[in-house]
Amino acid sequence: MFEEFKVWGPYTIISGTVKRRRVVLQDKKNYRKKTSMNYARYLMCLKENRLLSSDEEVDHIDENPLNDSIDNLQILSKPENHKKHYKKS
Repeated sequence: MFEEFKVWGPYTIISGTVKRRRVVLQDKKNYRKKTSMNYARYLMCLKENRLLSSDEEVDHIDENPLNDSIDNLQILSKPENHKKHYKKS
């Protein structure tokens, strides 16, 4: 799936009090071309053997963004994910 990329990471990014993990994908043919991706999303793409659509989000079942165990990840639609996280309000 990501054979045409060299994968760097995962790296932990700290933004305020929120920690997230990301990977950097570098094109093997054009080393100047890079992109990054959420690590959990990257793992789910590998598991599903496909790129996830922009309408799909990867949810951490236990709500711990650093627990990227594949058993803790699920694919939800944007509305489903929003409903899960904002039903508490």
